[in-house]
Amino acid sequence: MRTSLTEQEFKTWKAERPTREFFRYLRMAQEGLKEQWAQGNYNSEDPNITQAATFSARGEYHAYEELLDLDFEKLESALNGDDEEDQPVPGVGDDSGSE
Repeated sequence: MRTSLTEQEFKTWKAERPTREFFRYLRMAQEGLKEQWAQGNYNSEDPNITQAATFSARGEYHAYEELLDLDFEKLESALNGDDEEDQPVPGVGDDSGSE
């Protein structure tokens, strides 16, 4: 899917208050994961459970990080990838799911 978003539009979006608040929430959630880890909340008597909980928390942490580090070039590259055909994103810009 090709993006028609301009770099200026992206910068404007990032500067808007709701976007800043959303990114603040992501940073808070990321910090919360670190605090939980420091408190030992992912530890269990079963090492497999500890490992699974730790991997899950690390994945969540890195997902937040990916969103927090998003810049126009990353977004543009992802949206303008090597796909041979533009395909609509399901549920975006159509009436699917609405009555």
